[in-house]
Amino acid sequence: MKLTILGSGTVDPQPHRASSGYHLQTSVGGFFLDLGSGTLRRAVAAGVQPHAVEKLFLSHLHPDHTADIVPLLFARKYAPAPWPQAGSLSIYGPQGTVDFLNAVFSAWPSIKPAEEAALRVIELPLEEQQILDEDSVSVGVVPVEHGDMNAFAYWVKDDEKLLVYSGDTRLCNGIKNAAWGADLFVCECSCFPRGCEPLHCREVHLSWEDVAEICEQANPLAVILTHLYEPVLAATPNPLDSLKQRLEIPVYLAADGDVYEL
Repeated sequence: MKLTILGSGTVDPQPHRASSGYHLQTSVGGFFLDLGSGTLRRAVAAGVQPHAVEKLFLSHLHPDHTADIVPLLFARKYAPAPWPQAGSLSIYGPQGTVDFLNAVFSAWPSIKPAEEAALRVIELPLEEQQILDEDSVSVGVVPVEHGDMNAFAYWVKDDEKLLVYSGDTRLCNGIKNAAWGADLFVCECSCFPRGCEPLHCREVHLSWEDVAEICEQANPLAVILTHLYEPVLAATPNPLDSLKQRLEIPVYLAADGDVYEL
């Protein structure tokens, strides 16, 4: 598998960080994991062919994880070659995804696919399950806790390599279970250290101490910190240095355009 970071950021607009989004190349094709604002252009800049992506997996429905669905569907319908070659798109997401897309089509009727078969929407109940099994590739979801949202962590296994993506979550049993044994754990790290968090951040997100606790219990082989706020990164101690001191596994800081091979 090959992971390309399309967006390592958050709701905070930054020139060097698009909102959350990732492209994962597997042996059965490419997947999008979330598609926040700016990620579609980042995909093109990284050499990803977004017209060829036939599966989009949504961790939850906040706009910093879904906003570029609109330009994706617009391009699939009207952009010049190679976009007319795009096949059917399957969007997997939590319950509420159908209503979300219907609201999008109500706002922009022109982006709704002309043929019903061009878009397939799969709503997932909030329970741990495997949702895809194609040749050597399998995909599953684990419910996590993110405020009042229906939210998932995703795992993708390809030829015995396991990638886990946290989505957005607070510290909970779901994310600990999801990260278990991952070869690569892509984990949000949004909050200031414990005791310093503003706006009750840790009720919906993770601090570096939370990430450390998850990794110490779940034993991933490497972790990438993502969903990054610049003030958190500028704090002393910062999440990257703190985790490198505490954990005995490689710890990386996500940046848009970075590529990781599994």
